[in-house]
Amino acid sequence: MPVVAVSKVLRERLTDEGVDEFIEILSEVEKEARKDSLVIAEERFERRLTEETSKLDKRITEEVAKIRVEIASLKAELKGDIASLKAESKGDIASLKVELKGDIASLRVDMASFKAEIIKWMFLFWAGQLVIIAGMIKWLR
Repeated sequence: MPVVAVSKVLRERLTDEGVDEFIEILSEVEKEARKDSLVIAEERFERRLTEETSKLDKRITEEVAKIRVEIASLKAELKGDIASLKAESKGDIASLKVELKGDIASLRVDMASFKAEIIKWMFLFWAGQLVIIAGMIKWLR
C-alpha cells in the first residue's frame, strides 16, 4: 500500500481514526481504479486482437485466392504443355514407324538377294560335288 502523507490541518479536523478511514477509502478507490483500468486495457487488447485477427484472416483469404488462381493458371498451362507433348510424341512415333517400315522393307530386299546368292553358291557347290563324284566313279571302274 502506498504511503499517503496527510497534512496536519487535515489530521486535526478528521482525527486519527478519520485519517485512517480516509486512507482506506483512498486505497479502495485505487484498487477499484486499477481493476477498472485492467478491465479497460483488457477490453482494448481484445478489441485490437480481434481487429488484427480479422485483418490477418482477410489477408490469408486473399492470398489463398491468389494462390488458387495461380494454381488454376499453372494447371491450364500444364495441360497445354501435355497436349503439345502428346501431339509431338505422336508425330515422332509416326515418323519412326515410317522409318522402321522402310528399314524392314530394305532388310527384306537384302535378305531376298542374300537368299538368291546362297542358292547360287549351293548349286555351284552341289554341281562341283556331282562332278567330283562322277569323276571318282569313272576312275574307280
